[in-house]
Amino acid sequence: PGVKLFVGSLPREMGKDDALQIFTEFGKVEELHIFTEKDSGQSKGAAFVYMETQEQADAAILALHGKRTIPPMTRPLQV
Repeated sequence: PGVKLFVGSLPREMGKDDALQIFTEFGKVEELHIFTEKDSGQSKGAAFVYMETQEQADAAILALHGKRTIPPMTRPLQV
C-alpha cells in the first residue's frame, strides 16, 4: 500500500467522502479508514489515510498539519 498518515481532529460528523475530498487535493488516496466506536459506529474524530506516494503525503502534511481547521472543530487537523 501507499504512505500511511494518521489524521486527528476530524469532526465526528464528517463522513468518508468529505474526508476524501480534503486529501485528494494532494494526490491519489489509496485508502481511508475512519476510526469508529464499536457500539455506536460514531466516528472517533481520527483516521488513517493512505496516500499513493511520499511526495503526496508530504504535501498533505505541509498544507494541513496545524493549519486547517474544519468546522465545528476549534483545533486544526493533526497529520
